[in-house]
Amino acid sequence: MRKFTSLLLLALGLFSACQHQTSEESLRFSTWGSPEEMAILNPLLKEFQALHPEIKLEVMHIPDKYFQKLHTLIAANLSPDVIFVNNIQFPVYASNQAFLPLEPFLSHSTVLHAEDFYPQTLAGFRWQGSLQGIPRDASNMVIFYNQELFDKAGLAYPRSDWTLEEMLKTAQKLTLDQNRDGHPEQFGISFQNHFLFWTPYLWSAGGDFFSPDQKKAKLETPEAISGIQFHADLRHKYHVAPTSAEAGSSTMSQLFVQGKLAMVVNGRWAVPLYRQNLKFKWDIAPFPQGKAGSIVDADASGWVISRKSKHPEQAWKLIEFLAARKASEAFTQPGLIIPARKDVAQSAVFLAPGKSPASAHYFLKALETGKPTPAIPYWNELLEVLNRSLEPVWDGRASAQDALKGIDQRLEPLL
Repeated sequence: MRKFTSLLLLALGLFSACQHQTSEESLRFSTWGSPEEMAILNPLLKEFQALHPEIKLEVMHIPDKYFQKLHTLIAANLSPDVIFVNNIQFPVYASNQAFLPLEPFLSHSTVLHAEDFYPQTLAGFRWQGSLQGIPRDASNMVIFYNQELFDKAGLAYPRSDWTLEEMLKTAQKLTLDQNRDGHPEQFGISFQNHFLFWTPYLWSAGGDFFSPDQKKAKLETPEAISGIQFHADLRHKYHVAPTSAEAGSSTMSQLFVQGKLAMVVNGRWAVPLYRQNLKFKWDIAPFPQGKAGSIVDADASGWVISRKSKHPEQAWKLIEFLAARKASEAFTQPGLIIPARKDVAQSAVFLAPGKSPASAHYFLKALETGKPTPAIPYWNELLEVLNRSLEPVWDGRASAQDALKGIDQRLEPLL
């Protein structure tokens, strides 16, 4: 309970922002979501209400500071019945026994079955072997690339089994400094210091955050150091990725849209933006293979039921409805997510023939070798320590080996 205790003052400070007029007869459902996402969700919830007039549904839309406010609600004993979460924040609550086990519901369901979902998405919602969430979507990383820049440089498009060394050579050929001032006008590959974007380099090199039992930190192994250093070298040794100063106020996606970046590591969430804004031909390729293969995150968002819910059967009905094929197709149609359901992911609704990316199946291929981010109850605190240590690496002021010396010992008290 130390996690909740440490956030008590924050909870009290945010309490007024999260108070709701509630009734014990209401089924409360909390979710985040952009206006575009809510435009998909709200009609589905109206349909659910029409199918189940006996259930009084109260939607708690929390677009900002979602998890801070969720802490507040749980600490104040006002937990929603059904909660939308991701697998990275899930352990914070699961470790405090905040959610109900869902295997008993799933095993008796005539609507949902475990084999409907990619196993990696279910794995993200297991706590000590107990399934406590039903996934809506999967999330992973691929390489988006500008086909016209490849064509102009006379380069073949990336193969499905290309390697990190081949990616580097390709990025070098796509980095152009025409006036030779040391500041390229066009870069080969993106660079971001958020952990989701460098974890594929770590894992594909054979490194990891922790031992399999999550009792030992493993970031000082040669494999981990190698993967992290390779990512940093894209900026500071090979100069194929922009530094913060060279990117200026532009994000990696903005540089890609502007045609100043040939390849960008990104997730499915970028597809609607790119479909709307890209004026050139583009496609995706798998993240390149390192010594351990091509390993990216296989994360997920989904629904859980509060252990404090007075309406668990009604809560399960809502999850059954939202996780069924019809609702999954509605969530998938705009191109924002990779559906956790296999039948929808392998259908034209997701693969979208005739639309970019033509190689959308690579999102699904990445799930085969991907794995969930190994989030722990103190994941956020761990990242704070790790990010401080890595900052000089990303800035080119220290090697990964020097910057991470002693990091395992500093991290292990959080495991």
